[in-house]
Amino acid sequence: MNFLKKDNNKTSNVTLKNGALSIFFEDAINPHLWQAQIDHLKSCSFFIETEGAAHALVMRDENNNKQAIASFQTDNQAKQALRLITQNLLQANNGGAPKDEEKGGFFFYLLVFLAGFVLLYLLFAIFFYNDEVMELAQEKQQAAQQENIQNENAEQKPLNIEKGVPVNLNDILKQQQN
Repeated sequence: MNFLKKDNNKTSNVTLKNGALSIFFEDAINPHLWQAQIDHLKSCSFFIETEGAAHALVMRDENNNKQAIASFQTDNQAKQALRLITQNLLQANNGGAPKDEEKGGFFFYLLVFLAGFVLLYLLFAIFFYNDEVMELAQEKQQAAQQENIQNENAEQKPLNIEKGVPVNLNDILKQQQN
């Protein structure tokens, strides 16, 4: 029967929200919730005291008064609770900056990289492969070709034809060939 087994994987849970540090000591000898405002904890220190078989997590305030927060059966449980408190207090002192895991880690940076790549591609496409620029270049090229054709037509020799004199078609064709 699995539901009668004792859960040995209990841990302490620490949350930092709205300037309050909340700790649920699930693995303590007497599990309980402890809360404190961050402003009151700025000049406090936390440490572990061993009292017989129990290991107590203790807070010392600015007046050197000790307050036992929780007692644990093993030193490792007390150290884990102390580590969690320390991490959250350091996060609060750093402005609550989220950890890489909270930002998304690898997938966050992959998404940023892909968005940057797409943006760079679009910028290159707009500036270097603009259809309007290509159309303008083609129009100029066509205008230059038409101008060359007109110049060639204008350079043809005029035919020696006089008014009122009959003309033979063979004579006209010979003049154009020369």
